[in-house]
Amino acid sequence: MSSALDPPPGGGGDPPLTSWPARAVANAVWGAACAVGAGAGGGGGSATPQPPPPPSPPPSFPAAAAAAPGGRVPDLIAAAAARAAAAPSDFGAQELATLFWAAAAAAGGEGGEGGVGNGCPTPPAVWAALAPAGAASLAASPASWSPQAVSMAAWALGRARWRDEVLFAAAAAHAASRLGEWGPQALANLAWAAATVGAPWPAGLVEAALLKAAACAGNERCRSAASTAPAAAAAATTPQALANLMWAGATLGALRPSLLASVAASPGGRATLLGPGCDGRALDQVWQADRLCAWAAGEAAGSGGGGGDGPPPSLPSCLPPDLAAAAAAARAAAVAATPFHASGLHNAVLAAARRAVGEGGEGAGDAAPPSSSTTPTPPPVRLTVTPEALVGGSTLRVDVAVVAEGASLGAPPLRIALEADGPAHFLASHAPGPGTRTGGTANRDALLSAAGWAAVPVPYAAWDALGGDPAAEAAYVRSLLDGAVVEWKARQKKGEC
Repeated sequence: MSSALDPPPGGGGDPPLTSWPARAVANAVWGAACAVGAGAGGGGGSATPQPPPPPSPPPSFPAAAAAAPGGRVPDLIAAAAARAAAAPSDFGAQELATLFWAAAAAAGGEGGEGGVGNGCPTPPAVWAALAPAGAASLAASPASWSPQAVSMAAWALGRARWRDEVLFAAAAAHAASRLGEWGPQALANLAWAAATVGAPWPAGLVEAALLKAAACAGNERCRSAASTAPAAAAAATTPQALANLMWAGATLGALRPSLLASVAASPGGRATLLGPGCDGRALDQVWQADRLCAWAAGEAAGSGGGGGDGPPPSLPSCLPPDLAAAAAAARAAAVAATPFHASGLHNAVLAAARRAVGEGGEGAGDAAPPSSSTTPTPPPVRLTVTPEALVGGSTLRVDVAVVAEGASLGAPPLRIALEADGPAHFLASHAPGPGTRTGGTANRDALLSAAGWAAVPVPYAAWDALGGDPAAEAAYVRSLLDGAVVEWKARQKKGEC
């Protein structure tokens, strides 16, 4: 059976992929990724950095680069990854980095199966083959990997939601030992990827990277010291790179509030984040970093999040007032501009929540429900279910809001956020579970906590295991709600809320 990578019938065309030099394989995959139009685009989510620029190797076998349009691109990439896994010694650092970049870039926007978006889906087998090959090469020969190549591989794994501990450990060691060679954008890509997949990253490296980026922010000496235009661009600190480092440091729990405040208030930091080149996406990340740092500091001090709607007064901003206001406004604008798309899981969780608190009985979720309804449950707790709500000063969106009130709960009422977590909330490299959620998903729960909401995830795997049984779904949701109430009461006794 012939494949897209074999020569056409009749003996013409290029030789099959297995006989190509590694550089030719990388070039073909690079060309195919660019051909589907995904190479120059950014990612989708607010925490996605600008992608590394595509490599520019000399052309070879140009026909192969255009021979796999549309649906054939995944076949080409999969075969190239398999070739690299089978003969890793044939591929140098640049060729492997090119394969990583192409596999992520060909997939288009962020999200979807295997961490891909609207382009050509990248099969999970690609990452399962590429990640170990790249990790082995980087660990064995770090000197052959440039900072751009390392960050390119890490960025691709972040886009794919694929955690390879060996590769990320080797990448962190590379950055720590050769920090002087790393530009702010490469550091931002690496830090963002590590935070997205939950890979351990030394706290000292996070702070060193942020300090270096802050030093280069608005500093023309960083650009003038570079010998080439691309090197000058890599040495500059863009608003997105600085925001990515802040977001990643806070997500990894490795950013001291005092350092965030110092960088944000520095002349370079202010000029970068409040200048005309800073867009809403970067400011959104700054807002998240600030709220995460404030929440972590509050938790450490025992103040935690309150029960009200909005950041409690005990969680002051780490940012200068003008930057804090700009970041909060950008966050609210981003949330307001994002249309809400109710997934099948979301609708099922909403219907089950209504059944769990006694609303409408069986089939209540099939009809068009009112926007909000309240049904008393046996005293002393009353639960109110509301579909999708904007909370925290319109900076956060809740899938299903449940408010618990009653004499035994005291005041203020307990606000529960039921979050319908589909596959995109979990790593593609691991079976779904508490330790395999993406950094963005973990951040969502922390931000909700900072705003006074108890985040209660509803993982798709646990939901699917219920087999679509309405009674089982309602009982499962009720157990989640009861657990949140019990935990709330326990925290009240300890004086934590």
